Amino acid sequence: MRRLFLSAFFVAVTLFMAFAGLVENRGVYATNPQNAVGQEATITIDGDPSDWNTSMLIAQGSANDMCTAFKGSHENCVLDCYALYAAWDDANLYLAWQMVNTNDTWSREGDGPLSDGGRIGDVPLIVVLSIDPAATMTGRLTNGGMLWDKVDVVYETPVDRIFMMSGKAGQGTPAMFLAADEAGNTSYDAAYCKNFSSNGITYAMGETFLGNQLLYLNGPQAPADVYSAASTWINLCDPASWTGVVQKGHDTKYDSFYEMKIPFATLGIDKNYLLTNGIGAMMIATRGESGIDCVPHDPSMLDNVYGDYIHDASTSAEKSDSDTIRYQLANIGKIRVGSAAAPQAEAIVSVPDGYVFHAASLSVSIRLKNATSGSYSVNGGAVQAIDNMTTISLGADAAVGETVSLSVTATNSEGSHTEVYNYTKGDGFNLTPGTAIVVKPENWEEAYCYMYSGGDRQNAEWPGVEMTHIRDNFYYCNMPSGWSSANVIFNNNREEGMGKEQYPAGNGLLLNAGEVKLWDWNQWYAVSTTTTDLQIISDNGAMKVFAIGNTLYINSDRVQMCPVFTVSGQLAHMAELVEGITEVYGLPAGVYLVNGQKIIIK
Repeated sequence: MRRLFLSAFFVAVTLFMAFAGLVENRGVYATNPQNAVGQEATITIDGDPSDWNTSMLIAQGSANDMCTAFKGSHENCVLDCYALYAAWDDANLYLAWQMVNTNDTWSREGDGPLSDGGRIGDVPLIVVLSIDPAATMTGRLTNGGMLWDKVDVVYETPVDRIFMMSGKAGQGTPAMFLAADEAGNTSYDAAYCKNFSSNGITYAMGETFLGNQLLYLNGPQAPADVYSAASTWINLCDPASWTGVVQKGHDTKYDSFYEMKIPFATLGIDKNYLLTNGIGAMMIATRGESGIDCVPHDPSMLDNVYGDYIHDASTSAEKSDSDTIRYQLANIGKIRVGSAAAPQAEAIVSVPDGYVFHAASLSVSIRLKNATSGSYSVNGGAVQAIDNMTTISLGADAAVGETVSLSVTATNSEGSHTEVYNYTKGDGFNLTPGTAIVVKPENWEEAYCYMYSGGDRQNAEWPGVEMTHIRDNFYYCNMPSGWSSANVIFNNNREEGMGKEQYPAGNGLLLNAGEVKLWDWNQWYAVSTTTTDLQIISDNGAMKVFAIGNTLYINSDRVQMCPVFTVSGQLAHMAELVEGITEVYGLPAGVYLVNGQKIIIK
């Protein structure tokens, strides 16, 4: 991917003091985006977000980024931390945090993650503050025990106030904990355990969502995906972003919006201290034993995803491991000395550079991050503005083999950042409707497709049926006759412990009877059912042809000359073959015809 940096682009300089740690700004995560630190406002604590606005955001998370996205998706009490907000008036600090339950995009009402109305249960939620950056707390009791008996979350990043409360507002005895010894341990003694009720602290929860952008991570394959801007992020509040990507839209009735009031007097500060020095904040969700998700994000929430939970091996060890919080808290009131400088403006594009698509057109979403404005242009054409998250369609008029160029620019007060993405239009597939296609990974010896539908209908017992080769690494499978839709799972026909791989890990990809759809390990999309008139074969005589990236490989049984044609019939290269494999470099990205086989060079 080519990167262009304008002259106004800044150099980020981070000042490190004793309390400064890493700041999470990878992927869609953002800590104090645009150096936002909250706003002055008086908030009524009733679970209604109408007193809040998105400019009060101090930390951005994402949806579908916690451990249950990888293991234990059947569980209830979904704990997905999405955003943290801050406000203040003359007497109080106000916090709000958004939690989401987006499992309704694939599961049914009443299923595991949507049981109990999809609500968060009576589990511990934690808010930590840092008032004095030189003060620290461990998260442990002076007797060596854990808060609330077994919550195993400790802190290397400085905190000096720990607030423990139930996910069901009004349950239990919520309290604020203070350091009780020089090591930073705490105690249930009254001097260090301050009940909410007697210290003017209140909180409430509403079943709703604040804002019009809900960034959802679609189809993550590994925890590393949550940190990548190249992962598939969609806006569940925008049908143009999610239609055809997830099975159905999202109902915000499953989301939970919490708001909290803490008197400055209880914190031992006043508004002037807040505005002069700033304070830090983080919210952590737990299942009662360990952290599950937090905002700002800390990687300790995803460092033991695939281990077995001690009480249920079908769910993740993240529920019971020990979490050490090391990343910086979000700033409130003022960016504190020692916090990282503002990150560069970005325009995050949903489709990676060099992507080959086989649909009539390619849908691409563009999202601004740490930017006040943004724009894009296609093939050097007119510049268009990016508003929040913009979804565009590319390549409708492009010919097979043609490259479409997308330039995106993001701007903030520090400068502008431009990136260019190139996409190639590949050939379609002349297949009957109701067909699933997969790009078979190189390490799969076989490709199988398991389809299931309502009731006990399935195309065959697991692993399903062996898929049929089309060309290159494309394999297909037809839906059984009479089905109106199917859920599709691709797999390599291996057993557990013997290299079994499948996608998706949980519920299958939705295929309707009138569609031909392709899973290419980046997107699940409806492909074009028209092809060019070129002959497509995978093995012509004793010559085999294939491509990996931008390199063409020709395996021949003898020394000979081999022409390489463009799809329009022009000679692009004359390859002099040896016996065995000849590698051809330097072909421009596009579609070529070699010995009767169509090859895509990226």
